[in-house]
Amino acid sequence: MNINTLSRSTWVAPVVFLATLGFAAALGPARLAAWGAAAGAAAMLVVVCALVSQEVLRRASMRSGAAALGVIDGIQTPAFVVAHDGTIAAANRRALALGGAGPTVTPGSAFCELFEGREAALDALDKARSRGAVREVSLALIGANGAARDVTLSASLIEEGGEGPRRVLAILDDVTETRASEAQARERADYARSLIEASVDPLFAINPEGKITDVNEATIAKAGVAREALVGVSFAGLFSDPELARQGYERVLSDGKVQDYPLTFVHRNGTKAYVAFNASRYLDEKGALVGIFAQARDVTQARKLEVERNAKEWVMTGVARLNAVFQSQGDTRELCRRIITELAEYAGAQVGAFYVQDAEGDGSALTLVASHAYTRRKGVSNRYLPGEGIVGQAALERKQVLLSRLPDDYIQIASGLGEAPPRSLCVTPLLFDGAVRGMVELASFEPLSDDALEYVKQAAPTVAIALDAAAARERVAAALSRAQQLAAELEAQQDTLRNANAELEEQTAQLRLSDQKMKAQQSEIELANATLNDKNALLERQRNETEEARRSLAAQAEEVALASKYKSEFLANMSHELRTPLNSLLLLARSLRDNGTGNLTGEQVESAGVIFDSGSDLLNLINEILDLSKIEAGKMELRPEEIELADLTRTVVSQFDHMARAQGLALTVQSQPDAPERIVSDPQRLGQVMRNLLGNALKFTEAGSVTVTFGRPAPTVNLARSGLEAARSLVVHVRD
Repeated sequence: MNINTLSRSTWVAPVVFLATLGFAAALGPARLAAWGAAAGAAAMLVVVCALVSQEVLRRASMRSGAAALGVIDGIQTPAFVVAHDGTIAAANRRALALGGAGPTVTPGSAFCELFEGREAALDALDKARSRGAVREVSLALIGANGAARDVTLSASLIEEGGEGPRRVLAILDDVTETRASEAQARERADYARSLIEASVDPLFAINPEGKITDVNEATIAKAGVAREALVGVSFAGLFSDPELARQGYERVLSDGKVQDYPLTFVHRNGTKAYVAFNASRYLDEKGALVGIFAQARDVTQARKLEVERNAKEWVMTGVARLNAVFQSQGDTRELCRRIITELAEYAGAQVGAFYVQDAEGDGSALTLVASHAYTRRKGVSNRYLPGEGIVGQAALERKQVLLSRLPDDYIQIASGLGEAPPRSLCVTPLLFDGAVRGMVELASFEPLSDDALEYVKQAAPTVAIALDAAAARERVAAALSRAQQLAAELEAQQDTLRNANAELEEQTAQLRLSDQKMKAQQSEIELANATLNDKNALLERQRNETEEARRSLAAQAEEVALASKYKSEFLANMSHELRTPLNSLLLLARSLRDNGTGNLTGEQVESAGVIFDSGSDLLNLINEILDLSKIEAGKMELRPEEIELADLTRTVVSQFDHMARAQGLALTVQSQPDAPERIVSDPQRLGQVMRNLLGNALKFTEAGSVTVTFGRPAPTVNLARSGLEAARSLVVHVRD
């Protein structure tokens, strides 16, 4: 019998059963040990028998027939010498004892008749003759009671001298009990497997390297992955925190077991479940580590209940802390400041604001009275009517308002190291007897948790009651203070009345004396009245004279305005009348200067040029006089349009460069880097300004150069009177 084959057939089932032992811990270590021992003993017996049989075959095949018979007599299992015709030539005592109710075992009987499948026996003998030997051919031997027994046949040719058919040595090994033990082991393994699959919790078998060797159906359902995909992968990879899972696995290796180790199981679709990881080591019969059995008990619902219980306790603790704040001394503003600080810190908000009903007006407005880490900003109102802003809208709807993804410029949460905008806002109304008593506004970097929002909701009624009680206490205190003040005022008024009576008696005596004095003063007043009448008459004459002078000045002003108007009209008419013949003169002078026919001398051409230049100057002078008259008459019209700075530069160069060269001067026109590319102005008026500036510069510069620079006005220049903006203005510098 092949020991390798025997090992597979005999040990596979017990080993598989041992590997699943951790899953079926309820079976108990005693039963497991008994099953393992029985299976091991049967396997060892078969191994020993197989080794002996193989050695006998080897020795017998090397001897002659008579010697072979001597050898098989010492074999402890049935052994036969089979002739070439398939009959039994010889058999040992074990073989002869196989008779009884079954086939007779005698020399000369057919060897194959001993088996239920005689064809398989014949085939094994034929293979032994053709190959020289066969090993462990499974057959069914007909027993003494007629029942078949499982045996294995090992056969080999007997070495005999001469030629001719050779006999075969056949040895039978009874493996009935071994097969029964294997079947029993498989049955027990199937039973253990059924217990494993009956578990509603995921179960794992893990090797010492942390790889999964087996799982149950609950694990497959929990992971959403087939068994084939799970076997061989890392156990830690099934959890949201592989490092935490690996630490739990290593704790099992070091401590022998672990109980209720918290992990989060991750389904293939991303769904997470909270599990309690329980695991222990399992060892072989020699105490060597085989692997780890692990259970992942789903505690999601229990954890949810625990979280809800903890949340309720947390909320109630926060409300209890608020009750302690309510007991503190101070006015309403101080109470509100302490409340908003406690609410913000306990809820995890970074900024808080507390609004109460305004005592002014109809009492419906909400006014900011206290805050926590809030910096007031210019332009942000601190008072809201119902429906105004988020605060007013929450008061109008009487429900909590939540906002997220706030803009960056909404508000800033600042500290000594920096500032950043919040991302979440919660506005909660404070209701008492169905009326809004106040409003709490909280802002935080992250959205407030559900527990924090519930805490604010639960705290709101108690805060409203405390606020109303504080207001009532203040009203009572104010009424008491007012009553005390009125009593003091009444006492003071009585003292005042007594003093007033004494003063009245004294004043009565003084009045009698004053009456006598008044009679004497009345005569003096009558005399003074006569004097005042004279002075009034004098003042009336002076007023009439002043009015006459004012009318005279107004008439003179009208005459001056009329004279100015006539002068402006005269200048305008005069300018038009002069320009008409002057334009004709300029055309004729330019024609003579150009000397198109070439019949003029150089001196005549030069004279014509002088005439043209003088006429042009006179025309410019007339234009300026006309512009002056228009300005005085208020009829100057500007036609602004966009002017490219580059075009203006080229125009200046083309108009004045030849004049500069004629005077021996260098003309430079440049633009600063910050000069605008274009401006909006009246091209004609701008040209007049440039001609005046450059004309004067060239006129009064005898030698050297004239530089024109375009740029922005200096920051120190005040343009308030002109109404211009420095960022949109152009400055022209002319330097000679």
